[in-house]
Formats: sequence, C-alpha cells, structure tokens
Amino acid sequence: RNVTGVQTCALPICPLLPIDQPRSASRRLAAPPGITGWAQVHGGKLIDAEEKAALDEWYVDHASFPLDLRIAIRTGVMMILGDQRDENVVAQALGDLRQREDVVSAAP
Repeated sequence: RNVTGVQTCALPICPLLPIDQPRSASRRLAAPPGITGWAQVHGGKLIDAEEKAALDEWYVDHASFPLDLRIAIRTGVMMILGDQRDENVVAQALGDLRQREDVVSAAP
C-alpha cells in the first residue's frame, strides 16, 4: 500500500458503507490505493461519492511525485485543522469527469 493514492475499501466492508464509496470503480483503480489521497485532502468526509470519484479520477490523470508530496503535506495540515472542503478543486474535478463522460457517450 502506498502513502498516497485513491481510497478503496475491503470488499467485505464496502456493501456496509456504500455512502462513501462511488458505485462504479471506473478508472479509480488504475492507481494503487493509498493511506491518503487527493479526495481526502480536498474534502474528506465533507464530499459525496460522486465528488470523491471525480477527485480520485483527477488524481489518476495527474499522479506524480510532486503531487504526492503536496498531498502528504496537506494531510499533515488536515490532521491538525480537520477536514476542509475545497470548492474550486471539487468543481474542477467534477467538470473534468463530466466532460470525459460526455466524450465517451458521444463516441460511436
């Protein structure tokens, strides 16, 4: 398990906690799971499943060492200050996800 990545849950637990996990795994599982991630540091418990999926997919598209370093630093800040929702980052990720879905649905 990596320090940063997407958040997944063990199969026996997921059916019991569907509220916090997106219904489809989609591209989220293209990245290794981590202890913390982009979705956790930009909303944590304050985001819904669709927003979490969008943030995780954004991370999959932009994963890099500098981004993982930013996530690790922000995780430390979040541990002190608590969950904070970043509306701009969430909106950007949702927009990217919807644009990608539009392209896929328009494909022949």
